Amino acid sequence: MEGVVGFEGEVDEDGLRNEQVCFSKLTSLSLSSLPKLVSFCTEMGEAGTTEGNPTIHAQPLFNGKVAFPAVEDLTISEVPMIKEIWVQQPLSKLEKEVESFCKLKSIRVGGCDQLEYVLPSYMLPQLHNLLDLEIRDCKELEVIVSNKLKEKEATNNDILVFPQLNTLELYGLDNLKCFCSGTDQLLFSHKVAFLALEHLTLIGVPMIKEIWVQQPLSKLEKEVESFCKLKSIRVGGCDQLEYVLPSYMLPQLHNLLDLEIRDCKELEVIVSNKLKEKEATNNDILVFPQLNTLELYGLDNLKCFCSGTDQLLFSHKVAFPAVEDLTISEVPMIKEIWVQQPLSKLEKEVESFCKLKSIRVWGCDQLEYVLPSYMLPQLHNLLDLEIRDCKELEVIVSNKLKEKEATNNDILVFPQLNTLELYGLDNLKCFCSGTDQLLFSHKVAFPALEHLQIWNTPSITEIWDKKPLSEPEQEIESFSKLVTIDVYRCDQLVYVLPSYMLSHLQDLQKLEIENCEEVEVIVSKELKEKEATDNDPIVFSQLKKVKCSSLPKLKSFYTGTQLFFSNKVTFPRLENLELDGCGSLRCIFQLSMARVLVNLQQLIIQDCSKMEAVVDGEEEIEDGQGRKSTDKTLFPHLSKLELRRLLELRWFCHFRYPLELPLLSKMVIEFCPKLNSFSSGSVSSSAHAQMALFNDKVILPGLEDLLVLALDRIEEIWDKQSPLVNQETMSFGQLKIMTVKSCGKLTNLFPSTILPRLQNLQTLLVDGCPNVEFVVFKNEKGEEQVADDDSTLIIPQLTHLQILDMEKLKSFYSSTTTSNAESLFNHQVTCPRLENLELEECKSLRCIFQPSMASVLVDLQELIINDCSKMEAVFDREEEIEDGQGRNSIDKTLLPHLRKLELRCLPRLRRFCHFRYPVELPLLSRMVILGCPKMNSFSLGQVSTPNLALQGISPILKVSEKAREMEFQTIMSQLNDVLVTVQLIYIDEINTAHVQLTLTNS
Repeated sequence: MEGVVGFEGEVDEDGLRNEQVCFSKLTSLSLSSLPKLVSFCTEMGEAGTTEGNPTIHAQPLFNGKVAFPAVEDLTISEVPMIKEIWVQQPLSKLEKEVESFCKLKSIRVGGCDQLEYVLPSYMLPQLHNLLDLEIRDCKELEVIVSNKLKEKEATNNDILVFPQLNTLELYGLDNLKCFCSGTDQLLFSHKVAFLALEHLTLIGVPMIKEIWVQQPLSKLEKEVESFCKLKSIRVGGCDQLEYVLPSYMLPQLHNLLDLEIRDCKELEVIVSNKLKEKEATNNDILVFPQLNTLELYGLDNLKCFCSGTDQLLFSHKVAFPAVEDLTISEVPMIKEIWVQQPLSKLEKEVESFCKLKSIRVWGCDQLEYVLPSYMLPQLHNLLDLEIRDCKELEVIVSNKLKEKEATNNDILVFPQLNTLELYGLDNLKCFCSGTDQLLFSHKVAFPALEHLQIWNTPSITEIWDKKPLSEPEQEIESFSKLVTIDVYRCDQLVYVLPSYMLSHLQDLQKLEIENCEEVEVIVSKELKEKEATDNDPIVFSQLKKVKCSSLPKLKSFYTGTQLFFSNKVTFPRLENLELDGCGSLRCIFQLSMARVLVNLQQLIIQDCSKMEAVVDGEEEIEDGQGRKSTDKTLFPHLSKLELRRLLELRWFCHFRYPLELPLLSKMVIEFCPKLNSFSSGSVSSSAHAQMALFNDKVILPGLEDLLVLALDRIEEIWDKQSPLVNQETMSFGQLKIMTVKSCGKLTNLFPSTILPRLQNLQTLLVDGCPNVEFVVFKNEKGEEQVADDDSTLIIPQLTHLQILDMEKLKSFYSSTTTSNAESLFNHQVTCPRLENLELEECKSLRCIFQPSMASVLVDLQELIINDCSKMEAVFDREEEIEDGQGRNSIDKTLLPHLRKLELRCLPRLRRFCHFRYPVELPLLSRMVILGCPKMNSFSLGQVSTPNLALQGISPILKVSEKAREMEFQTIMSQLNDVLVTVQLIYIDEINTAHVQLTLTNS
């Protein structure tokens, strides 16, 4: 499409067409992604077509033959053929009367690659309502307002005025040289004025060297008050820009709130003072009176904010009395942010930076310090201080001049600081100069600090001084409001907290220490400390989370104890404990302490290579306490327990008495090769007893999700020798998901006595347990509690069952009727809600179901059988013959909800079922048969699959050039009486045949 409106009017005596199309009601016009559009209203030649007419391409988008008196919003996007939007020729008297575009409020132009300019200067009087102007990604655009004709209609003595324009945004204009034609590489000359402009954005305008001219305003230009309402300036990606603001502009910018400068490669200064104007107020102090946010990013050559200082960002000659947020990121040339020299009396009166709430300094590679100490009285409102990735930084607060202005007996105080974050400071030696490798001395105080993060500060050996506080220092209550402490990768740190600090940390809720290779203890107590006696425990009254990760030398939480936690430190509100990669820990709790952790909800221990037990209960024996005096409840609110990769772990609790975790809902025990049992009290004294994970002394009434992985010593999950647990406890009665993997010695999974408890079991996955013969086994000493051989065991809620890599598996239940020993399910086990069944590498199974089970598998939706080398059929036939049942004794509908069936790599499979009567699979919509060379039919009788149709065949990948292909017909001709073509590939080298047949719903 080359035009929106085709125009053919009468020609007057001057050769001009005298008709005009007017869209009198149109308020919004958007032209987007029109690659061939050259004009909104095309002028037809005598032939009545634009084809072959070269003059059409010289037309502007809008000419005098179309008018839009009511349009308020105009968008032109991705219209690459237009060179002009409006014609350069001034309006005729008739066109002025129509007042086209006189109500425009918003203009957005983008992706017009051939556009040379946006507005002809004569249009500006019409645009007195224009509020927003956005121009982006126009490759050839050199000017926004073209003044080629030098019209004399511009007001204010040739000053082009945008009286209402509020927002101006220029993006990705690679060739833009100026806003109004007549200046080169100067964006705004004094000949264009913006009386109401509040928001200015310049991103990706690489040809501009100056935004505003250095020459001061004339008296007339000052009266226009251009840019005097600016609130935000954003400048980015202007690679040739030398400075942002000339100093004479500052009195005009008294409303400026936000200033953001980023990624300007050549920028050396923000405010240029080359002309040394005498108009600056406050005795040559340049003031930004309302500036609230100042952000400087990626300025590789920035040397100072205001010209006249080198590698010093802010001198005393520039002031920011209202700035609250300051960000300095990737400004590598700066060595100092603030000058070391104290303020003069006049400079103090200006109160520069006195409202600062947030300071962020990132990636300033030459920066030596952040704050001079005299600045601290000005920073009484500072809330957040974040310093990161400054390679040469050695100190945060420099006190070189030893000023005497600091309060509180030379203690430097940050009275309101709430968050302190120190990241990636390779050479940081201290926070305040005067101490070496000690981060916080007693000469700096943070009475309001709540969040402390110290990451990657490898030169620090101590965070706090071991020396106790003096009385004046105690009165300040430094760090007394701390809520979180996060320490990460401090390679030389040996301890975290000195013990005298604990009384100050009564608000601490989260403590995380990670990747500190030399840390041996969290809380260090000097031998000479007399603050607490050995019998007086230290209380973390609010601490809820403790995480210790990758601390290979960590021996204990508190100096002088063998266990991680001892009775010298208590955590009455601890909810979450995570220990990861603490290779020197052997045990976590004494039993007495475990009992007082009444709020612990989550316990995760992993990769602690020397861990032998989590809870040490030997103290109960040493104290002479008997069973009656021992409470069986441990961690009464624990809901999640994970024990992963604990190579020396022998048991969770070294405890001789019954153990109950009443609210535990999820348990993971993974790769603990020496684990004997969950509790030492559950280990049988019999020499012939098998290693069982649980017995009747482990009570888990709320457990819902159990994962057991790679426990090399465990032979049973539940001890088949122990009696059925007291019915009142209903241990394991809530179990919904159970996963058992890679337990090489496991021989038994469920004893029949536990099966009545599993009324809520929904998902069961057993994988890689090569010695398991039965999923459910009959108790040797519990026969009176189990139904007789003719009764049925029901698992009422089981919906998903996966049995993988179980070489010796013979049956789901260890029935005494040996005739069904090689059938996975027989009449004694029923799973009425089973939906998904997957079997893989069960090499001892001959079939899956007996025919009588077909009537109860009404919910089965997905059946996958893979690599079962002895599998001959999915449904067996012997039972039907032995019972003497006829064809009509079983409903012809088989597996009424089965939708997906996959049979793969079953070398002995002959049929899916042996039924001689018609069989229907009503919902089957996908079937894959692969590598079943002996399969000659699906069933003995007819098979109806109304929802299944041949979609395609996926042949086996050829493994050699010698492989030859043949086509044959038949295998499943009884499926809807469709002759199916199957790809058969013989591989000569191994003389085997593989067949893959894929049938899906069409």
